[in-house]
Amino acid sequence: MSLNKMYKFFKTLVLGILFLNNAFAVNFPSNQEQSKNCPISFEYPDSLEVYVAPSESFNSENIFCRLVFLYKNKIKSNLPEKTSGDGVLEISDVVIDVLKEPPENRFKEYSFEKKHDGRVIYIGQINANKEKSTHINEFVSPVQIVKMKSGANLYIGEAIVFETDGRGKIKKSKRTDLLIGNEEKSVGLIFWESTRDQNSLGKSKIWVAIFKSIKMH
Repeated sequence: MSLNKMYKFFKTLVLGILFLNNAFAVNFPSNQEQSKNCPISFEYPDSLEVYVAPSESFNSENIFCRLVFLYKNKIKSNLPEKTSGDGVLEISDVVIDVLKEPPENRFKEYSFEKKHDGRVIYIGQINANKEKSTHINEFVSPVQIVKMKSGANLYIGEAIVFETDGRGKIKKSKRTDLLIGNEEKSVGLIFWESTRDQNSLGKSKIWVAIFKSIKMH
């Protein structure tokens, strides 16, 4: 199969995948994570452990707090005490900072762009970084903007990326950009999924649901 035909095939497949992702719903248990040092709360599934990292772990006045997420099924040793968060960063799977700035200031970091007419679009990694040395193609879905009841805006961008590895083989992966915030604070995450790794495939749905549950205080 030629490379051009392969792209057409994958493009059809990608559109179907993105449609299914948008239609997927995750039902969480009622457990919530909130700390007096962290001005947000959210729901998360039982498959995750959540820690608030000590302030000594970051040296920035621009950070409200740092949240550390661990996949339970990947932890082989005893976890540190949840109240302290000491040592968690070394074994973390996902680290998220709550910053003291609005999401608009972070659009470029997460591949969003605000047009002259006020529209916000998702441009994907290739256009955002102007780097095509390893990326050979990218299929970008339209941006999703969710108006939260708290007044915050949630921006969701998804793209399927094709790139070459060191041996010239084509690797396909999915990138999900999540950014939520109001005029005072914001939270963002870039999550990658390998289509060949069954352990990571589908986890972006969980992170989208977590971000949709975020409440800012």
